[in-house]
Amino acid sequence: MQPDLYPEYAVPIGAAVSEGPCPFLSWLELACWDRTVTPHLFIAHYPDDYRGERLNRLVKCFLWIRHAAGDHPIRVSSAYRTFAYNDLVGGAEWSQHVFGRALDLVPPDGLALRAFYDICRAAAEVTAIRGLGYYDAAGFVHIDTRPRVDLVTWTGDRPKPEAIRV
Repeated sequence: MQPDLYPEYAVPIGAAVSEGPCPFLSWLELACWDRTVTPHLFIAHYPDDYRGERLNRLVKCFLWIRHAAGDHPIRVSSAYRTFAYNDLVGGAEWSQHVFGRALDLVPPDGLALRAFYDICRAAAEVTAIRGLGYYDAAGFVHIDTRPRVDLVTWTGDRPKPEAIRV
């Protein structure tokens, strides 16, 4: 088992959105970019109730993957989602995104998606990752820290990441 490379990160409730739970993951990346509330962009911030052990587990997994990928930037295409937004984008009924336990990750520049998936799969052996999805057509890997013992894996065929950025 790998040593714990990263300490627990303090995740302050009500922290400014320009900050984040770690130096490489911002609150804006974790937020839901929801258009279901108004026709204009509405940002649903990562819920304060989830900013404890749940988020720390997810951040540790992200940091392990980032380190294994050469410490290059990884783009988060989707993180927390409201139930309404999850329905809008066709997410699973009990998607871990709505519980603040999931990230859809686009590999760093120059790293093939399959190689990135292999890094994420290795991370699942030594971290709290319990859900791992490979979305070849969309170009991302889904990771989540669902509360279970065994690892669930799948492949998907979404045509593109659903995150809408302005």
